[in-house]
Amino acid sequence: MVLIISIEEDISTFNVIDWLLCQDKKYIVLFPHESINVSKLFISISDKTVQISSNNDNLGITSLWYRRGNMNVDAIFKNTASIEKIKSKKLLMKQLNKENRDLQLSTIDFLAHQLSSKIDDYIFTHNINKINVLDNAVKVGLKIPETIITTDKSVLFDFLTRHEGKIITKPISEVLVISDNEYDYYTYTSKIDDIQNFPNTFFPSLFQQMIDKDYELRIFFLKNRCYSTAIFSQHDQKTKIDFRNYNREKPNRYIPYQLPKYIEHRIIKLIKNLNLDSGSIDMIVDKQSHYYFLEINPVGQYGMISDPCNYNLDKEIAFNLL
Repeated sequence: MVLIISIEEDISTFNVIDWLLCQDKKYIVLFPHESINVSKLFISISDKTVQISSNNDNLGITSLWYRRGNMNVDAIFKNTASIEKIKSKKLLMKQLNKENRDLQLSTIDFLAHQLSSKIDDYIFTHNINKINVLDNAVKVGLKIPETIITTDKSVLFDFLTRHEGKIITKPISEVLVISDNEYDYYTYTSKIDDIQNFPNTFFPSLFQQMIDKDYELRIFFLKNRCYSTAIFSQHDQKTKIDFRNYNREKPNRYIPYQLPKYIEHRIIKLIKNLNLDSGSIDMIVDKQSHYYFLEINPVGQYGMISDPCNYNLDKEIAFNLL
């Protein structure tokens, strides 16, 4: 049984399910508002096994794909009559609920470890530390743009001057999406060339040297294999700073790309150090053919490169689950 944890809006999830159905493979897909009602649970540390039953049916999970969202596991509290007799009922129930939440996290974590021979993003790395990732990238020999986080206008002024007025800012965590009834607003990477109107101190923000790019790379990795795509975004003012600011009328050109072996080797070393099995990496190649690592997203989109480059990644993921 394949366990998939995702969200309803993710098209890639349903594409992978189509391939599982094609192979007559049983699966369970959990969306954030859904949950597994656990009637029986057995974990053996020594035997390294996890057995989960729902309504007395053994789920028999053989592979796990964490795509997006959360996994909700509802445990059944037994002997509620005994609990009713206890004066500190609320306090006890609070403790039991905490035990249940911790058990859920531990169970999923343990399950992910034991199924590591399958395709599974390590379940708790969907929100990885961007600073830690950049540090690890340097340690494996990848170039990164000079990066600072500051609250001080004077420090930012020195940084801007050192890079001749060419710096960018981006979120420290993930892209923020704010929606109202009419529009969606996204926090794209933005160029900063004038800080005159900045206050002397501001919210902690990340700034980077802006690389004069020749083209961008989106790399989807699955286990130890990289599927790379060159994105020619620099010729369009709308996508020049951040290709995710898509030009729907005139899309960027995407072509299959072969990474140099030394770059691919360092990327594989990086994802192993981060304990990841799949995800998306963004890089930039400058005018002098230097490769710069930007960031990594364990649950990054891959359809945008799979289709134009004929990588058929939905099938690759499904067959890894099989």
